[in-house]
Amino acid sequence: MSKIHTVRRADGWANVCDVWPRARDPHSTKAEAEAAGRERAKQEHAEHVVHDADGTVEQRTSYTNGTDSAPGDCDQ
Repeated sequence: MSKIHTVRRADGWANVCDVWPRARDPHSTKAEAEAAGRERAKQEHAEHVVHDADGTVEQRTSYTNGTDSAPGDCDQ
């Protein structure tokens, strides 16, 4: 199952998929990045994992509809 992580970066907040080569969707606030990550996870039927600024997992939400996605499902 693919996972989209909302994480803190040096230049703000971003969303990273476990199969993307780099961070996507840069945002200036955590709330903006979280909302974008949630929408992307819904579209991709992935798990959305939100991290605190220190990297600790704050929340996990699955949008897989009971099915596991194959690696590589997150659109590039």
